[in-house]
Amino acid sequence: IKVMPISHTHKELMKEWSYERNDILGLDPEKITMGSRIKVFWHCTKDKSLVWEARIDSRTRKNRYDGCPYCVGKIVCYHNCLNTKFPEIAKEWHPTLNNILGPEDVTPGMDKEAFWQCQKNKNHVWKTLVSKRVCSGNGCPFCHRKSEAMVNDILLKYLSDWTIIPNKKIWHTYKDYNHKRFCDFWLEKDGVKIMVEYDGQQHFMPVSFGCRDKNKVNDKFKKTQLKDKLDSKFCEENNLNRRHMWEVINNRRKSHKGWTKE
Repeated sequence: IKVMPISHTHKELMKEWSYERNDILGLDPEKITMGSRIKVFWHCTKDKSLVWEARIDSRTRKNRYDGCPYCVGKIVCYHNCLNTKFPEIAKEWHPTLNNILGPEDVTPGMDKEAFWQCQKNKNHVWKTLVSKRVCSGNGCPFCHRKSEAMVNDILLKYLSDWTIIPNKKIWHTYKDYNHKRFCDFWLEKDGVKIMVEYDGQQHFMPVSFGCRDKNKVNDKFKKTQLKDKLDSKFCEENNLNRRHMWEVINNRRKSHKGWTKE
């Protein structure tokens, strides 16, 4: 039985076959079948300068044809990078904390964490996924949450010789609970680590935030209290110092004993 070459069985793929590069390697689509495991070069039909390598069988399997990886954001290029697609967001890419990576090295949909720097206040630095940064459309979280921005400025003013990491991701792993947390501020200096939490009133009492379902409000409050307890346990088990700063609302400050008049 004569097996037909890929040039006959998958004519659509031939539009992406890079004759220029494959000819140099002596790869002829008239002599290669659809089940071959040979890696060959392909190019984008929209821009032939965009070239990638892939095995023949990975592109000919049923339901596996996925087209140009540059067009779908699997491989980074000038046309699909964050710098080109979202130039305003790319301006907030931190210039030094992302190692050698720049906004031209990631795509908008990439699930990679990166550091960002506020354009209005260079002291406002935060870390989040590139994809989340693009999808949410949110800017600087400190400017958005003015109270936390104030705390950040205070820490930078009085603890300028400390390493200050806002929104640091930490993991609580216990027998019955595996929980990812972002602490508000993480401080480090000479081996000393301090976890700083800025606590709003929702940490001490049920707060609706517009929700009319009392059961949901109470459940949310219980979950918040559980997270706070886990934070304390995490700090105890890891020899961490934990410090709280309380939110001031209508001249009333929350202490651990209740809301007290200033």
